[in-house]
Amino acid sequence: MEQVIEKSNLSALTGTNEDAGNITINTGRLFVKDGGEITANTLDEGRGGNISIQVDSAFLDNNASINSSSGIEQITPERKFGGGGNISINARDNLTATNSTISTISKQSSGGAINITAGDIRLFGDSDIATNVFSGEGGGGNINLTANTIIAFDDSDILSFASDGKGGDIQFNTAGFFSEALYRQTSTTDANALTLLDGNNRTDLNASGAVSGAITGVPVTFIDEELTDLPENQIDTNALIANSCIARGTKRQENSFKITGSGGLRNSPGDGFISEYSIGDVRNVESNSQVWKKGDAIVEPQGLYQLPDGRLLLSRSC
Repeated sequence: MEQVIEKSNLSALTGTNEDAGNITINTGRLFVKDGGEITANTLDEGRGGNISIQVDSAFLDNNASINSSSGIEQITPERKFGGGGNISINARDNLTATNSTISTISKQSSGGAINITAGDIRLFGDSDIATNVFSGEGGGGNINLTANTIIAFDDSDILSFASDGKGGDIQFNTAGFFSEALYRQTSTTDANALTLLDGNNRTDLNASGAVSGAITGVPVTFIDEELTDLPENQIDTNALIANSCIARGTKRQENSFKITGSGGLRNSPGDGFISEYSIGDVRNVESNSQVWKKGDAIVEPQGLYQLPDGRLLLSRSC
């Protein structure tokens, strides 16, 4: 079974001081795309609703979002608002997000947690997993990611911010974390910290607040193993293809003795048997010989030849 949310909103919303409703999705494949949203928000004092998703695989694309928020449209400082709801996603195969967001937001109080378990987690473009508390001493929501591998490319970020409290903890449970230009920011109380980290064309891991949260479980070699673009020409094919051939020498050799074919005598009792392939002398190609160039036909080696220093070479006769 597939669930597709496209250019629409699956929402559990309340505008009063009541908590927002919860959302539970259990399906085979989930597609949220083209501005589609799954939201459990309250615009007033209540707590954001919890979102629970059980799928085989989930795909978020083109400004899609999964979000639980509290009090996001109230600006009266003396009001007390509930925290953001929790988001839990269990994808038996993969979770893939492209230019999309999974987030919890709280105007005040503690932030909601995000827990994602998947075969692999893949973030492309500007895709963020984030928890944010704009004010109050409540801590930012914790983020817990469990997967075989986690990929965060382009401007994809994993952030947990609390303006006045402790930044949420970010826990990685993975054998491999791959990103581009990874950067970890120190503690900050700047309410615009998260927006400052967006659009910088790098992957940010941030657990900022009046007191920084902990970022744990990232493979210890991640700083040394950042991914970089490879050059267009990794291998010089010209260097792999010989531009010469083997020609028989014309100089007469005196007092020489050669053994050819299999079953010949050993040079000395301790030597190995002579190769079953015949061998011949090698000389340089004449200067007026045609040099092989890229695009010419490649001829496979036709015999085994012995160089003056005794080494054997597979090549062909001119």
